[in-house]
Amino acid sequence: MVIFFYRNKLSKLSFQKKTNRDELAPIISNFLFHDNENPVEEQKLYVELKIKIREHLKKRGFRKILAEILFDLQKDVSGNTRNRLLKLHRDFELHHDSLEKLKSWRWEVVSKGILELTEMDVQEAYTLISKFINDKRGVVRKQAEISVVKLRDNGIDHVLDLARYSISEWQQLKLIEALGNKESYVPPKFKSWLLSNNKHVVLFSLRLIKFFNQSDAEQSVSELVKHKNDDVKVAALHCIKDFGFVDSLQILRSV
Repeated sequence: MVIFFYRNKLSKLSFQKKTNRDELAPIISNFLFHDNENPVEEQKLYVELKIKIREHLKKRGFRKILAEILFDLQKDVSGNTRNRLLKLHRDFELHHDSLEKLKSWRWEVVSKGILELTEMDVQEAYTLISKFINDKRGVVRKQAEISVVKLRDNGIDHVLDLARYSISEWQQLKLIEALGNKESYVPPKFKSWLLSNNKHVVLFSLRLIKFFNQSDAEQSVSELVKHKNDDVKVAALHCIKDFGFVDSLQILRSV
């Protein structure tokens, strides 16, 4: 019986990092394929194994290794298997360790915490992470923007509403990629942000309008040819040309 074999292995774990990871990884992988329809004896062994792991969780080193294994595994699984992995991560309360990282003064620790919470789909971390959207540390700020977009469908609204810093072209592409990976995503009307005081939000909104083919934004886009910033004017002209907004000719002539 597979679980019985892994239970015996778990009881012999020595807490040496390299050995632990090598022994623990296959045990955790087995957890992901556990089925509630399995025989009663196997169900019992599964519960016993879970209890044994909880006992080891009191050790900080073990928690770290377990979290790393689950984080690595989630990159290669999807569907029901991924759901089981995320549930396992939550059952062992490993997300609390990632939440603690958000309190660090070191940017690399905060950024890592945000990434972990995002990839492990910790929804309750959304509010905490969104506070980093205007963090003075660029890496943290960018990680937070990606995070809120991935965690919630209206995350992009939050980014466009709050962003005070620039949003680089590369970052825009990363955010669009995150939106494109969402299932059944219904985008908002991005013309609403063309009046933003942040020119980078305006430029990003124009890119989003084109990406999601929001041709109903003609009037709002046309008005931007009067914008005080030349970059916005040029971007608006490209948008008008790409969409073929013929009704914008009158405004173009007047400008």
